[in-house]
Amino acid sequence: MLGRKPKGDSKLDAAIERVLEEMETVSPESEEYGRLLTQLTRLNNLKPKDDKSAVSGDVLVTGAFGFLNVLLIIAYEQKHVWVTKALTIVKPKT
Repeated sequence: MLGRKPKGDSKLDAAIERVLEEMETVSPESEEYGRLLTQLTRLNNLKPKDDKSAVSGDVLVTGAFGFLNVLLIIAYEQKHVWVTKALTIVKPKT
């Protein structure tokens, strides 16, 4: 579902938090900061990518054209009444 975090990432998230907390205590100009930044990048690359919630462009284009078709049909039917003679052929049983 949307908005839910994948289960099983708690240890990975905890490791990322530890690195971030340690980075706050170190000067950005130091060697230690560069090492921590490398660790943080590696840990973030281990996280699973959640692309399921993103909608692809193909789906959006298909949906937009479908919606446009419905609007065109409704607009045409409002201005042009389709008259059929099929009901005159069928005689009701009385």
